[in-house]
Amino acid sequence: MTEKPTLKIQLTDHQTLYYKFDENTHLIEGDKALKLYTRNKEKLYVTTIPYTSILWYTIEYPEEKQEETQK
Repeated sequence: MTEKPTLKIQLTDHQTLYYKFDENTHLIEGDKALKLYTRNKEKLYVTTIPYTSILWYTIEYPEEKQEETQK
């Protein structure tokens, strides 16, 4: 199983938020806020974080482990 990318958000109050991405998670960079949409079987959840509350954010991708093939 491959690891999923992680959204890391540093807030102005020095809290750090982490969100794991999967096929049901989408990030929208709006004009005034980040919006994170997450769907499960029954509901759609929307997390809105205004840019005024964010110091910085990044998406961290897991390192790809390359396997050597032997002949």
